[in-house]
Amino acid sequence: MTAEEAEAALVEAGLERGTVSETYTDAVTAGKVISSNPAAGEEIEEGSRVDLVISKGPEWVVLIDLVGKAESEAVSALRAQGFNVSVERAYHESLASGLVCAMDPDPGTALARGTTVALTVSLGSA
Repeated sequence: MTAEEAEAALVEAGLERGTVSETYTDAVTAGKVISSNPAAGEEIEEGSRVDLVISKGPEWVVLIDLVGKAESEAVSALRAQGFNVSVERAYHESLASGLVCAMDPDPGTALARGTTVALTVSLGSA
């Protein structure tokens, strides 16, 4: 139910909209009601206020540039930002073994937390 639909339902039930707050969540589409206080189904007096929490959708994070960083540092940084990480290895002429030589998606891309970021880690020169 959207915030507007919830407000209409409250009016129809003889209730008033209380405080409306928003929070990020991957579980509920942006603009939809996550919860209410009192909760749906609770008996309350006519004219009572009902607080709503509305979804802002998933939180987007800009992917930082980790090319040239050590694999362990890059993986730790991505996990700290809420990303999943996959690692591939490839030969690279100019980066030493163990350093990140590519990222997918590219640095600077805005992603939802929980997205998988693929790192390619150098095996050194062939």
